[in-house]
Amino acid sequence: MPRRGPMLVAMEPGLTAVLFDFDGTLGMYRPSHLELYVRAAAEHGVKVKVEALRATVDASWRELERRGGGVAHAQHSGNERAYGRWRAELHRVRLELAGAGATPEQLDAIGARIVEQEADPTHFVLYDDALPALERLRAADVRAYIVSN
Repeated sequence: MPRRGPMLVAMEPGLTAVLFDFDGTLGMYRPSHLELYVRAAAEHGVKVKVEALRATVDASWRELERRGGGVAHAQHSGNERAYGRWRAELHRVRLELAGAGATPEQLDAIGARIVEQEADPTHFVLYDDALPALERLRAADVRAYIVSN
């Protein structure tokens, strides 16, 4: 998958380590992240459109904050189960704001399914230049770490 700009142009002398996020840096979701929502909703008999979900992205973070879920998710990142619950709540908020018209039980099930899909590596596609960039770092004895949720 090609990207919009180069991954690694020049390295600073003395560089010993690089930290990468995954989504949008080394690769991306395929199908798109919001398409995962559509698929999960369809599995539970709920229709929602990518365009409606896209319109909720910023508002969903604000709504989650208003509900006490916050956007500084350090307290949710301590373990996979807590992080999954927090992500499922974010998905629920997005679906509600997108007008999915689902029952509370359906929203819970859809949110949990999206969390499962987010963790499924078959949905990840590396950018074409990700591996060459990582190989270049390794050849220069620079450690590379993925720091991503």
